[in-house]
Amino acid sequence: MSYHDRPAHGSSKRRREKSDEYPQSSGSSKSSRVRKDRGRRHDRDRDRDRASDTHASYDTADGHYIINLGEALGHPNPPKRDKGRYKILDILGEGTFGKVVECFDRDRTHWNRAAHHRVAVKVIKSVPKYRDAAKIELRVLKTLKQGDPHAKCHCVHLRDSFDFRGHICMVFDLLGLSLFDYMKANSFRPFELRQVQHFSVQLLEAIDFLHRHRLTHTDLKPENIMLAEVPDNCYKVSRDKLVLTKTDIQVIDFGSATYDDEHHTSVVSTRHYRAPEVILALGWSHPCDLWSAGCILMELFAGDAMFQTHDDIEHLAMMEVILGVLPEKMAMKSKFRRDSFDANWRLLWPSKAKNDRSVRFVQDNCKPLRRMVSERNKGRADPFLDLVEKLLIYDPGERISAKGTLEFPFIRSFDIAKYYAESKSGATASPEGVVPIRPGSGAKVMINHITSL
Repeated sequence: MSYHDRPAHGSSKRRREKSDEYPQSSGSSKSSRVRKDRGRRHDRDRDRDRASDTHASYDTADGHYIINLGEALGHPNPPKRDKGRYKILDILGEGTFGKVVECFDRDRTHWNRAAHHRVAVKVIKSVPKYRDAAKIELRVLKTLKQGDPHAKCHCVHLRDSFDFRGHICMVFDLLGLSLFDYMKANSFRPFELRQVQHFSVQLLEAIDFLHRHRLTHTDLKPENIMLAEVPDNCYKVSRDKLVLTKTDIQVIDFGSATYDDEHHTSVVSTRHYRAPEVILALGWSHPCDLWSAGCILMELFAGDAMFQTHDDIEHLAMMEVILGVLPEKMAMKSKFRRDSFDANWRLLWPSKAKNDRSVRFVQDNCKPLRRMVSERNKGRADPFLDLVEKLLIYDPGERISAKGTLEFPFIRSFDIAKYYAESKSGATASPEGVVPIRPGSGAKVMINHITSL
C-alpha cells in the first residue's frame, strides 16, 4: 500500500503538518526583540487603519486582494503616462499568505528575453502578520539577489517589489510546475537517474549558496522546487505518462528562511523532510537542509516519499528500518528521551505506536536504503546511493556539508554540456505518436491541461 492510498492518513493529497503561516522571526537579544515588537505594533496599527479605510473595498473579509483580470498592479503614485506596469492575465494559485497572479509586464526593457514579458506576482494579504512576514522574506530575497545578480544559483530571483493598496507585492519570473505537481500529473513515476543527477547538482548548489550567505531554508521539499521553464517542457507518451525534456529548476519560498544569528523556532520543515535533530528537539542549523535534500532526491529517484507519516514515533521507527538504529548520544540528549526511549536508549517501538495499523505500515512499506536503491536501479546507482547515505547521516555534526556534496563523484561527474546535447537530441527524435503539451499561459493552465489528458 502506498502513502497515496493509505486510509490512516487521509486523502491522497499530502497534508502539511507544518503551518503555512510565516514564522515570527526576531532578533537574538531581548532588547532587539522589544524594539522589533514595538515597530511591528506600529506597523499593525497603521495597516489596520489602512485596511479599514482606504483599501477595505478592494479586499475580501480575510484580507485577500480581490483579483480582477485585466487590472494593473504597480508602484504607488506612478507617472501619469504609466497605466500600471503589471497587467493581470490569470490567477495561478492561492494560499494562506495571499495569491499569485500571472501578469504582463509592460516595461520589457528590464528583461533579457522576449519570454520574460510575462511574470508571476505574489500578492500578500493585507493582514498585519502576513505583511510582517513578507517584509522578512523580502529581506532574504534581496540578500540573495545581491549575492547572485545574474540568477545563476538556482534560487528564485526577486525582480521587483512594491506596496499596492495595502498589499505587499513581489515580482518573479514566471516558472513552470513544481516537481511535486509534475510527479502528481505523471502518476508519481520516478525520474530517470540522469535527470535526478541534474536535479541533485542544482539543488545542492542552491543550498551551498544559501549556507554561504548564513541562511537555512528550513522548508525544502518538491513543492518548493519549480521547473524553471514554462513552454513545451513535457511530452505526453500515453494517456497518463509524461516525459520531461527540460530539467532546469529554481528553489522558491523563502518565507521560513532563517539567518544563522536569528531566533530559531523549535520545529521547522514539512514533516516528510524533517531531520531527526528537529524531531528530537536537539536544535538545528544548516545540516537540516541537507537531510531534506536527501529525502527529496530519494523521492525523485523512487517516485514516493520515504517518510510518509504524521507522527514522531512512527517517523523515527521508519528511519531506523531504512537507515539503522538512532545514535545513543542523540537519544540521551533528546527532550523526549523519557517518553520515546527505554533505559538502554532504544526507541520504544512498537510499544509506543498509536495502533496496530501503524506497526503494520512500517513493516510493510519500509526497507533498508541500499535495498530501495538496488531494486529501483540495479548496479548503476552506486554513486547516487553513496551521496544519499552521506546526506541522511543521523548526527548533524557528521552529515556532509553542502560544499562537501559538490566534490562528491555523483555531482562532479555530471557533464552539463553532454546532458543538454542528449536531452536536445532526445526531444528532437521523439517517438511517433508523442504529443507535445503546449500550455498556453502559466503553470495553472499547464497543470489543468496535463491532468485532464
